[in-house]
Amino acid sequence: MRGMLLALLLVGLGYGCYGQAQAADAKEETLNGTFAWSRENGKTHPIKAVFTQTGDKTWNVVFTFKWGKDDQVWKGTATGELGNGEVKGDAKTPDGKRNFSFVGGFKDGKLDFTHKEGRNDTGTMSLKKG
Repeated sequence: MRGMLLALLLVGLGYGCYGQAQAADAKEETLNGTFAWSRENGKTHPIKAVFTQTGDKTWNVVFTFKWGKDDQVWKGTATGELGNGEVKGDAKTPDGKRNFSFVGGFKDGKLDFTHKEGRNDTGTMSLKKG
């Protein structure tokens, strides 16, 4: 009985250490750029996006920007390989009442994509590392 408890304790500690090591190895990418709302005829606003890897080509993403006088933090998820190919995902407004989807791709080190709310095109975004 004592040996079984010791074995379970060691297995539990091993899994705990493995999980901590994976969390410490999570890749994080910060992209900066601009976004434009369709209704503003091309006017751009600065934005930062922080992508934190959650698995193979899966990410949590946090967009931070200023809208009017208010600081905004929109959170969501994305799939794709940062730096190469298509990236798509979604993000919610701070109150969680509105959801925006986005899709685009990397070209020449820059991620360009369009965003929508439901079926309505809402604008574009252009981001790059740094």
